[in-house]
Amino acid sequence: MDYISYQNVRDESWKTLLKTGVNSLPIDLHSVCFNLGIHLYTYDYGAEKYFSHIKNRKDLAFTIKISDEWCIFYNPNIYPYSRVRFAIAHEVGHIINKHHYRHDFFTSNLKYEHQAKKFAIRLLAPAIVLHECNMLDPDKISLHCDISYRAAEIRSKRITQLENENKFNISKLEEKVGKQFRPYIDRYKSRQW
Repeated sequence: MDYISYQNVRDESWKTLLKTGVNSLPIDLHSVCFNLGIHLYTYDYGAEKYFSHIKNRKDLAFTIKISDEWCIFYNPNIYPYSRVRFAIAHEVGHIINKHHYRHDFFTSNLKYEHQAKKFAIRLLAPAIVLHECNMLDPDKISLHCDISYRAAEIRSKRITQLENENKFNISKLEEKVGKQFRPYIDRYKSRQW
């Protein structure tokens, strides 16, 4: 991903956190979707209300536009549930980044998929929050952000890189996210881990 695309995805994740008012880990995706006007439905509910054929889908999630409103349908029966959370955040990334869709479904595009994946990890594990909490260990990131261990390893590596380059609080958006999460950060730092 080129640096401009990286900045856009990063900034959109910060804007989403700010717009939705989420201020603690793990990120409450139901609240995020509600505050963005995105409907979030399980496959069972979707099969009952909209499309009977989706009840037996084995994938994690998908997005569709119904009556001009975004709907994310997800499979709550996937284990571990952190994979479902990531898939929902990924779908939010498609919507926020205005990826093209055809016949109400997003078209598959490797560039879009990569952007949505990067958005999801930045939404679920905001760098400034991990930095302020000194949460660099993948085990802690996985536990507190409710993401897979593999995603936490990748995030840990990136946070460590940012730490080494002293790349925090260089954006007004990032500073605002840090302020929004300040009560959570203070509570986290006051505990004995």
